Amino acid sequence: MLFHGISGGHIQGIMEEMERRSKTEARLAKGAQLNGRDAASPRRGSAAPRASWA
Repeated sequence: MLFHGISGGHIQGIMEEMERRSKTEARLAKGAQLNGRDAASPRRGSAAPRASWA
């Protein structure tokens, strides 16, 4: 086994911490991805110049 000399309870705590961190990192990555998409797309209702064909 990879964890020689470490008790089962300690290994379980390590695995739980690794899982918790991976979930946190996934949420942060998803949030950054959504923020990047929002910044790249034009906002609705913005005061964009319009062509006047009068």
